[in-house]
Amino acid sequence: MIARRMIHEGIATREGIAACAVNSHFHGEFNPDAQFRKAIKLESVLRSGPTCDPLTVFDGAPISDGASAVILCPLEDARKYTDTYVKVAAVSQASDTLAMTQRQSFTSFAATRVAAADAYKAAGITAADIDVAEVHDDFTVAGVMALQDLGLYKNGGEAFLDGSTRFDSGKTAVNTSGGLKAKGYPIGAAGVSQIVELYQQLTGRADGRQVKDAKYGLAQSAGGTGSAVAVSILEAI
Repeated sequence: MIARRMIHEGIATREGIAACAVNSHFHGEFNPDAQFRKAIKLESVLRSGPTCDPLTVFDGAPISDGASAVILCPLEDARKYTDTYVKVAAVSQASDTLAMTQRQSFTSFAATRVAAADAYKAAGITAADIDVAEVHDDFTVAGVMALQDLGLYKNGGEAFLDGSTRFDSGKTAVNTSGGLKAKGYPIGAAGVSQIVELYQQLTGRADGRQVKDAKYGLAQSAGGTGSAVAVSILEAI
């Protein structure tokens, strides 16, 4: 319903939505921990088996096995044990009604917008300062919406299509891990795995997909079709 409405209102094109998967698989090829390490073409997404019109098999992330972990501690304590750490600049969460029919819009997640606004304010930055972002692309259309709701790109589909979201574009890179679509979607571990990717990017350890001079990273994790969203911002030290 979301994809149909976005296309109907001219907010996104079918090709722009599909390009989210192409972007994730492009990055997944460079991530040794990704479930799918193979780039795909736009035509492959559009022509794969239909699931729920207009979406196809390649528009959805796999349900995967996996685990992820991070160590949290006061900043002054981190300095005692390691030289490779990042600062948690902000963490914010927002909720919305679970029923889509009770929301004001089908084409935007209010919880993402609210959580992002609070996180930017807490970190003292704006969306323009984000160098790399991991967004919740359990379905391609969710990835497109996330870019717009987070304020990273005015048109998420166009950004995916023109390559602005790739790690070497010089613009805000998106889902350099491969995203849920290519890295895999281990549901319970998905949010923390985004943080792990940001840590690797901000400490210069994302070999083969490193975003140059990355200082700020953002993770957006959603549940319940956008009824609960967490936004975290990490800062390189």
